[in-house]
Amino acid sequence: MSKRPRRLLVSVCAAFALSAGPVHADSEPTVVSIDTQGCANDRVCVTLTVDNPVAGTITLKLTGHTPGSSDFVDTGAELSFTIVPGTTTYTACFENVSSFIEPDFNTLRVEFKSSDIANLNGTTTKSVSFSPCTSPTPTPTPTPMPTTTTTTTTTTTSTTVGAPPPPPPPLHFDCWQVTGGALKPTIPVTIVDRYGTYTPRLVDMHRICAPADKNGEDPTAPTNPNHEAAYFPSTTSSVTLATGVTVTNQFGTFTMDVRGFDRLLVPTAKTLVPPPPAPLPKDAIPHFACHTVANIKGPALNHTAVTVVDQFTSTAIPGFVRPSKWKLCVSADKNGEDPGAENKPDALFCLFAASTPPFGTETLFLNNQFGPNQFANQPEVTQYDELCVPSIVP
Repeated sequence: MSKRPRRLLVSVCAAFALSAGPVHADSEPTVVSIDTQGCANDRVCVTLTVDNPVAGTITLKLTGHTPGSSDFVDTGAELSFTIVPGTTTYTACFENVSSFIEPDFNTLRVEFKSSDIANLNGTTTKSVSFSPCTSPTPTPTPTPMPTTTTTTTTTTTSTTVGAPPPPPPPLHFDCWQVTGGALKPTIPVTIVDRYGTYTPRLVDMHRICAPADKNGEDPTAPTNPNHEAAYFPSTTSSVTLATGVTVTNQFGTFTMDVRGFDRLLVPTAKTLVPPPPAPLPKDAIPHFACHTVANIKGPALNHTAVTVVDQFTSTAIPGFVRPSKWKLCVSADKNGEDPGAENKPDALFCLFAASTPPFGTETLFLNNQFGPNQFANQPEVTQYDELCVPSIVP
């Protein structure tokens, strides 16, 4: 296997300190586990759990294994976590993984690499092994035929093409409650997602979800035109469709039971002044089918404070409460427009916000596949409701 140049820290999702666990002053800090759901969408998200944490830094490395070898080789990709006393769980992601692993690797894993924390135990901790990420096969570039002229001088130009820039981070969405969004007439649709096929009649657009910059991670989000409008059906179901579903995001790994279809997120263009804008280009962002969830297990988020900025305002959220109102929104094919969407792992985990400041109202002028004149009245946004966090459902 060829020796590759050692890499510094790869492009990484911001690491988040998560739930606080019990701390025992008379015990030494210990790396308890390194968990990952494997590779999805060319990224590997890692959850690090530390008992009795003390201030310092822990660095993990991504390693790869080749057939016939007994060793895992350091790829040079690293994740560094700032450890805070009283906080036991941390999450971050390796991005663009296929761009820096060797082509002959057959498995990957995440291992402890280094730390400046004294007397740290658990330094041999490793994740379970998982399959490598893959990237699309590039289209071959035809080799140009040589050109013969009366001049026999040949000039050879060598151009080194750098790695493409990392993709923008997945969008967070601030979802705001809307009044005046009743439809005229109501709209029948057919929706296919990973949990089934549904034929609801949409009767009301009751949320507008704006791209959000959470904790300064995506400063371009407030100017992003790609919104999701949440359409509610005439009836909902509480039937359990799946149990023990795993959802992974920046806040950690959750398990839950998924119940009936609750709402459809439709890609939508928005302005605050007339006339309504042109609809978004096809495939600008996906549709998502949202479901109620129950029996949620995972990090406690009631004191996880974040600040979000969108096209409406900046909102300080002291935490996320009332899990009975949380929703899991999975990639969906609406009316046969996106066959195979039901197999994609991309999802949004929508968390109901604790008390937020009063907002007032803003008049909305919207347009999407249903047209600019779909509403019986003029919709208005009235208050902040929830933050939808980009997530992976394996």
